[in-house]
Amino acid sequence: MVTDGRGDAIDRAFGELMRAGVVALRNAGVTQSDGWDEAEQRAETLSDELEDEELAYGDGESDEDPVRGAVFYHAQDLARARRGEGLYLTYGAFKRSGRSRADHDAASVEIGVLAREALARHGVDVEWNGSVDERLFLPPAAWAAATRRGVAGAGPGAQRRQASAPK
Repeated sequence: MVTDGRGDAIDRAFGELMRAGVVALRNAGVTQSDGWDEAEQRAETLSDELEDEELAYGDGESDEDPVRGAVFYHAQDLARARRGEGLYLTYGAFKRSGRSRADHDAASVEIGVLAREALARHGVDVEWNGSVDERLFLPPAAWAAATRRGVAGAGPGAQRRQASAPK
């Protein structure tokens, strides 16, 4: 998993998504296009890992790729979050040959739902209207809370703020 060393709540949610066949990356490239390139590369190795696990623990009968999609944020998203603007997450299903646009959109919404639910289970508030046309959004307060629970370095002056915060 690509990380920037922040927020264990997001790390836990992203780990859960990876185990469920959703590539979940932090700080993946600079743009959405970069992020999708990194997600597709990671999908290849994750697919092998999940298939090996299925053979070890499951029936191994499925011909379907166990990796369904991705969720990530990239460097531009992280820069906005560090400025106090909240964090946007890109999500979606991987393209499959023979799948209609409507089916692809529905599969992408399923990935968005999985990501929102995983983050919520780990105490991270997410705003999203359920539309494939809107990215998931961690409001500034949710982003700040998730990163405060992680390690120092949640942005400029974070160690000073943590040291001077009331106990």
